Amino acid sequence: MPLDCVANDPSPAAVRIMPFGDSITQGGNGGSAYRRTLWWLLRENGYRCTFVGTQNTSMKHRPTRLTDFDLMHEGHSGTRASWFTQHYPTAQVVQACMPDIILLHVGTNDIIAGDHPAAIMHSIREMLRQMHRGNPAVLVLLSRVIPNLASDGMTKRAKQLNKLFQNATRHSNMELHPPPPCTQHTLGGGACRNTSKFLKAHNITVIEASAGNGLTHNDIFEDGIHPTDEGNVVLACNWLYYLEYLLARTATPTNGAYALTNHSSPCSVFR
Repeated sequence: MPLDCVANDPSPAAVRIMPFGDSITQGGNGGSAYRRTLWWLLRENGYRCTFVGTQNTSMKHRPTRLTDFDLMHEGHSGTRASWFTQHYPTAQVVQACMPDIILLHVGTNDIIAGDHPAAIMHSIREMLRQMHRGNPAVLVLLSRVIPNLASDGMTKRAKQLNKLFQNATRHSNMELHPPPPCTQHTLGGGACRNTSKFLKAHNITVIEASAGNGLTHNDIFEDGIHPTDEGNVVLACNWLYYLEYLLARTATPTNGAYALTNHSSPCSVFR
Protein backbone atom coordinates (compact mmCIF):
# COMPACT_ATOMS: atom_id res chain seq x y z
CA MET A 1 0.00 0.00 0.00
CA PRO A 2 1.52 3.35 -1.00
CA LEU A 3 1.73 5.70 1.94
CA ASP A 4 0.75 8.87 0.12
CA CYS A 5 -0.14 11.09 3.04
CA VAL A 6 -1.76 14.39 2.09
CA ALA A 7 -2.14 17.60 4.09
CA ASN A 8 -4.01 20.41 2.33
CA ASP A 9 -2.34 22.91 4.65
CA PRO A 10 1.31 21.84 4.95
CA SER A 11 2.29 24.87 7.03
CA PRO A 12 4.09 24.00 10.29
CA ALA A 13 1.61 26.30 12.03
CA ALA A 14 -1.37 24.12 11.14
CA VAL A 15 -2.41 21.46 13.64
CA ARG A 16 -2.36 18.12 11.82
CA ILE A 17 -5.40 16.07 12.83
CA MET A 18 -5.93 12.46 11.73
CA PRO A 19 -9.50 11.08 12.00
CA PHE A 20 -8.84 7.35 12.47
CA GLY A 21 -11.26 4.43 12.65
CA ASP A 22 -13.86 2.49 10.71
CA SER A 23 -17.00 3.47 8.79
CA ILE A 24 -18.07 5.73 11.66
CA THR A 25 -15.03 7.82 10.71
CA GLN A 26 -15.11 7.24 6.95
CA GLY A 27 -18.81 7.82 6.24
CA GLY A 28 -21.11 6.00 3.84
CA ASN A 29 -23.02 6.66 0.61
CA GLY A 30 -20.80 9.57 -0.38
CA GLY A 31 -20.95 11.08 3.11
CA SER A 32 -18.06 12.14 5.31
CA ALA A 33 -19.35 11.06 8.75
CA TYR A 34 -18.53 13.77 11.32
CA ARG A 35 -15.46 15.07 9.49
CA ARG A 36 -16.86 17.89 7.35
CA THR A 37 -18.84 19.39 10.21
CA LEU A 38 -15.83 19.20 12.52
CA TRP A 39 -13.52 20.80 9.95
CA TRP A 40 -15.85 23.76 9.51
CA LEU A 41 -16.35 24.08 13.26
CA LEU A 42 -12.59 24.31 13.74
CA ARG A 43 -12.12 26.74 10.86
CA GLU A 44 -14.87 29.15 11.83
CA ASN A 45 -13.94 29.19 15.50
CA GLY A 46 -10.37 30.31 15.03
CA TYR A 47 -8.35 27.09 14.85
CA ARG A 48 -5.87 26.47 12.07
CA CYS A 49 -6.08 22.74 11.46
CA THR A 50 -5.61 20.37 8.56
CA PHE A 51 -6.86 16.80 8.32
CA VAL A 52 -4.24 14.27 7.27
CA GLY A 53 -4.38 10.66 6.15
CA THR A 54 -4.00 8.30 3.21
CA GLN A 55 -7.74 8.06 2.42
CA ASN A 56 -10.10 10.61 0.85
CA THR A 57 -13.25 8.68 -0.05
CA SER A 58 -16.48 7.45 1.46
CA MET A 59 -17.25 3.75 2.00
CA LYS A 60 -16.59 1.38 -0.92
CA HIS A 61 -14.25 4.03 -2.38
CA ARG A 62 -17.14 6.24 -3.41
CA PRO A 63 -16.24 9.91 -3.93
CA THR A 64 -17.30 12.23 -1.15
CA ARG A 65 -20.28 14.34 -2.23
CA LEU A 66 -19.27 17.57 -0.50
CA THR A 67 -15.64 18.51 -1.02
CA ASP A 68 -15.43 21.96 0.60
CA PHE A 69 -13.19 20.74 3.43
CA ASP A 70 -10.06 18.64 4.05
CA LEU A 71 -11.05 15.20 2.78
CA MET A 72 -8.09 13.25 4.13
CA HIS A 73 -8.65 10.68 6.86
CA GLU A 74 -7.74 7.18 8.02
CA GLY A 75 -11.20 5.63 8.18
CA HIS A 76 -11.58 2.09 6.85
CA SER A 77 -15.11 0.67 6.80
CA GLY A 78 -15.69 -2.79 8.20
CA THR A 79 -12.36 -2.97 10.01
CA ARG A 80 -11.71 -4.26 13.50
CA ALA A 81 -9.08 -3.02 15.92
CA SER A 82 -7.39 -6.40 15.57
CA TRP A 83 -7.12 -5.85 11.80
CA PHE A 84 -5.25 -2.60 12.31
CA THR A 85 -2.75 -4.30 14.61
CA GLN A 86 -2.21 -7.39 12.47
CA HIS A 87 -2.77 -6.43 8.85
CA TYR A 88 -2.33 -2.65 8.49
CA PRO A 89 0.89 -0.62 8.66
CA THR A 90 -0.45 1.66 11.38
CA ALA A 91 2.97 2.81 12.60
CA GLN A 92 4.14 3.55 9.06
CA VAL A 93 0.97 5.50 8.23
CA VAL A 94 1.37 7.63 11.34
CA GLN A 95 5.05 8.14 10.58
CA ALA A 96 4.23 9.22 7.02
CA CYS A 97 1.47 11.64 8.08
CA MET A 98 3.00 12.89 11.34
CA PRO A 99 -0.30 13.98 12.93
CA ASP A 100 -0.22 16.16 16.02
CA ILE A 101 -3.54 14.67 17.15
CA ILE A 102 -5.34 11.44 16.26
CA LEU A 103 -9.11 11.15 16.76
CA LEU A 104 -9.44 7.42 17.38
CA HIS A 105 -12.76 5.57 17.39
CA VAL A 106 -12.47 1.80 16.89
CA GLY A 107 -14.03 -1.34 18.33
CA THR A 108 -17.49 -1.31 16.79
CA ASN A 109 -16.76 -4.01 14.21
CA ASP A 110 -15.03 -6.13 16.86
CA ILE A 111 -18.27 -5.95 18.87
CA ILE A 112 -20.29 -6.95 15.82
CA ALA A 113 -17.96 -9.93 15.28
CA GLY A 114 -18.62 -11.10 18.84
CA ASP A 115 -15.11 -10.46 20.18
CA HIS A 116 -14.70 -10.32 23.94
CA PRO A 117 -14.37 -6.74 25.26
CA ALA A 118 -11.05 -7.55 26.94
CA ALA A 119 -9.66 -8.84 23.64
CA ILE A 120 -10.87 -5.71 21.85
CA MET A 121 -9.16 -3.49 24.38
CA HIS A 122 -5.98 -5.53 24.02
CA SER A 123 -6.03 -4.70 20.29
CA ILE A 124 -6.78 -1.02 20.93
CA ARG A 125 -3.82 -0.75 23.29
CA GLU A 126 -1.60 -2.36 20.66
CA MET A 127 -2.87 0.22 18.16
CA LEU A 128 -1.80 2.95 20.58
CA ARG A 129 1.67 1.41 20.80
CA GLN A 130 1.97 1.34 17.02
CA MET A 131 0.79 4.94 16.71
CA HIS A 132 3.31 6.02 19.33
CA ARG A 133 6.02 4.11 17.48
CA GLY A 134 5.15 6.01 14.30
CA ASN A 135 5.19 9.39 16.02
CA PRO A 136 6.16 9.53 19.71
CA ALA A 137 4.91 13.11 19.90
CA VAL A 138 1.36 12.34 18.81
CA LEU A 139 -1.54 12.98 21.19
CA VAL A 140 -4.38 10.46 20.80
CA LEU A 141 -7.95 11.31 21.71
CA LEU A 142 -9.23 7.80 22.40
CA SER A 143 -13.02 7.66 22.22
CA ARG A 144 -15.26 5.17 23.91
CA VAL A 145 -17.43 3.44 21.31
CA ILE A 146 -20.72 5.05 20.45
CA PRO A 147 -23.89 3.19 21.45
CA ASN A 148 -24.55 -0.01 19.54
CA LEU A 149 -28.24 -0.79 19.25
CA ALA A 150 -28.09 -3.58 16.66
CA SER A 151 -28.86 -6.32 19.20
CA ASP A 152 -29.01 -6.83 22.95
CA GLY A 153 -25.71 -8.71 22.83
CA MET A 154 -23.94 -5.93 20.96
CA THR A 155 -25.36 -3.29 23.29
CA LYS A 156 -24.07 -5.25 26.27
CA ARG A 157 -20.60 -5.77 24.78
CA ALA A 158 -20.31 -2.09 23.88
CA LYS A 159 -21.11 -1.07 27.44
CA GLN A 160 -18.65 -3.62 28.80
CA LEU A 161 -15.93 -2.34 26.46
CA ASN A 162 -16.54 1.27 27.44
CA LYS A 163 -15.91 0.40 31.07
CA LEU A 164 -12.36 -0.58 30.12
CA PHE A 165 -11.29 2.70 28.54
CA GLN A 166 -10.39 4.56 31.74
CA ASN A 167 -7.89 1.97 32.95
CA ALA A 168 -6.58 1.42 29.43
CA THR A 169 -5.91 5.13 29.07
CA ARG A 170 -4.14 5.27 32.43
CA HIS A 171 -1.95 2.25 31.71
CA SER A 172 -1.15 3.45 28.21
CA ASN A 173 0.06 6.77 29.60
CA MET A 174 2.24 4.91 32.07
CA GLU A 175 3.76 2.98 29.16
CA LEU A 176 3.88 5.50 26.30
CA HIS A 177 5.75 8.67 27.17
CA PRO A 178 5.85 11.68 24.83
CA PRO A 179 9.14 13.38 23.99
CA PRO A 180 10.00 16.72 25.60
CA PRO A 181 8.58 19.98 24.23
CA CYS A 182 10.32 21.38 21.18
CA THR A 183 12.70 24.29 21.56
CA GLN A 184 14.32 26.49 18.93
CA HIS A 185 17.20 24.04 18.94
CA THR A 186 15.17 20.82 18.57
CA LEU A 187 12.21 21.92 16.43
CA GLY A 188 12.45 19.96 13.20
CA GLY A 189 15.60 18.20 14.30
CA GLY A 190 14.46 15.31 16.46
CA ALA A 191 11.67 13.80 18.48
CA CYS A 192 9.86 16.57 20.34
CA ARG A 193 6.29 17.79 20.80
CA ASN A 194 5.50 21.16 19.28
CA THR A 195 3.65 22.60 22.25
CA SER A 196 3.22 25.97 20.51
CA LYS A 197 0.12 24.46 18.91
CA PHE A 198 -1.43 23.60 22.27
CA LEU A 199 -2.85 25.65 25.12
CA LYS A 200 -0.45 23.95 27.49
CA ALA A 201 2.09 21.17 27.45
CA HIS A 202 0.44 17.80 28.10
CA ASN A 203 2.90 15.24 29.36
CA ILE A 204 0.66 12.38 28.26
CA THR A 205 0.01 10.45 25.07
CA VAL A 206 -3.65 9.37 25.41
CA ILE A 207 -6.75 11.28 26.51
CA GLU A 208 -9.99 9.40 27.06
CA ALA A 209 -12.89 10.89 25.13
CA SER A 210 -16.53 10.17 24.36
CA ALA A 211 -17.41 11.16 20.82
CA GLY A 212 -20.88 9.65 21.18
CA ASN A 213 -21.87 11.51 24.35
CA GLY A 214 -25.50 12.58 24.05
CA LEU A 215 -26.43 10.34 21.11
CA THR A 216 -30.04 9.13 21.26
CA HIS A 217 -31.90 6.34 19.45
CA ASN A 218 -33.06 8.95 16.93
CA ASP A 219 -29.44 9.80 16.08
CA ILE A 220 -28.62 6.27 14.92
CA PHE A 221 -29.80 4.59 11.72
CA GLU A 222 -32.08 1.55 11.74
CA ASP A 223 -29.01 -0.71 11.54
CA GLY A 224 -28.36 0.30 15.16
CA ILE A 225 -24.72 1.07 14.39
CA HIS A 226 -24.16 4.15 12.23
CA PRO A 227 -25.04 7.73 13.18
CA THR A 228 -27.52 9.66 11.08
CA ASP A 229 -26.57 13.10 9.75
CA GLU A 230 -27.85 14.55 13.01
CA GLY A 231 -25.85 11.97 14.94
CA ASN A 232 -22.69 12.93 13.09
CA VAL A 233 -23.23 16.52 14.18
CA VAL A 234 -23.24 15.26 17.76
CA LEU A 235 -19.93 13.47 17.16
CA ALA A 236 -18.39 16.57 15.58
CA CYS A 237 -19.46 18.78 18.48
CA ASN A 238 -18.06 16.30 21.00
CA TRP A 239 -14.71 16.11 19.19
CA LEU A 240 -14.66 19.92 19.12
CA TYR A 241 -15.20 20.00 22.88
CA TYR A 242 -11.99 18.06 23.46
CA LEU A 243 -10.02 19.92 20.82
CA GLU A 244 -10.99 23.28 22.34
CA TYR A 245 -9.45 22.07 25.59
CA LEU A 246 -6.20 21.29 23.78
CA LEU A 247 -5.69 23.79 21.00
CA ALA A 248 -4.52 27.38 20.92
CA ARG A 249 -6.83 29.62 18.90
CA THR A 250 -4.85 31.33 16.15
CA ALA A 251 -7.50 33.54 14.56
CA THR A 252 -10.59 35.49 15.47
CA PRO A 253 -13.74 33.37 15.14
CA THR A 254 -15.94 34.24 12.19
CA ASN A 255 -19.64 35.02 12.17
CA GLY A 256 -20.30 32.04 9.93
CA ALA A 257 -22.84 29.27 10.29
CA TYR A 258 -20.45 27.09 12.30
CA ALA A 259 -19.22 29.77 14.71
CA LEU A 260 -20.16 29.00 18.31
CA THR A 261 -21.22 32.63 18.76
CA ASN A 262 -23.91 32.00 16.17
CA HIS A 263 -27.03 30.75 17.96
CA SER A 264 -27.90 28.61 14.93
CA SER A 265 -24.51 26.87 15.00
CA PRO A 266 -24.75 23.06 14.86
CA CYS A 267 -23.31 22.92 18.37
CA SER A 268 -25.44 25.65 19.89
CA VAL A 269 -27.83 23.14 21.44
CA PHE A 270 -24.92 21.64 23.41
CA ARG A 271 -23.62 24.95 24.77
